[in-house]
Amino acid sequence: MRRKSRDIDYKHFWEFWIKVIEESQAGTFIIAEGKKDERVLRRLLIPGDILLLHNRSISSVVDTIKMRDGRRAIIFTDFDRKGEFLARRLRIAFLREGIQVLDNFRNELRIVFKGLVQIENLNKIVDDLIDHAPFSIYMRAKGRELWQSIL
Repeated sequence: MRRKSRDIDYKHFWEFWIKVIEESQAGTFIIAEGKKDERVLRRLLIPGDILLLHNRSISSVVDTIKMRDGRRAIIFTDFDRKGEFLARRLRIAFLREGIQVLDNFRNELRIVFKGLVQIENLNKIVDDLIDHAPFSIYMRAKGRELWQSIL
């Protein structure tokens, strides 16, 4: 994904991303493919449960959500062929088990970052996104960075 800073609609990104953060805080599960995706999502201040598909079956992910009494999920698989396939399969499995899928966030991510193929590629622009965040989000991100550097 080659994006120049001036191509990003920061306001649009943060309007929907704050809602993702709030959903995560409220117990909505975030589903991603691998550890690099998780790192990016954590850098973008996702505080709650992120379940990774790497080396796990879809039924295992469903069982984990059900075991923890989860009712909602946001799917952030990649936008390549494999990621789209996984997203469809997850959606079907979740709906079958009564887990609500919040598709609007995946769609918004695709709109804001039109050329995005892999979630981990957001790592290249996370600092820029944080620098253009609303003040309270910016301070939360910088505070987290400070604590991580101390520890």
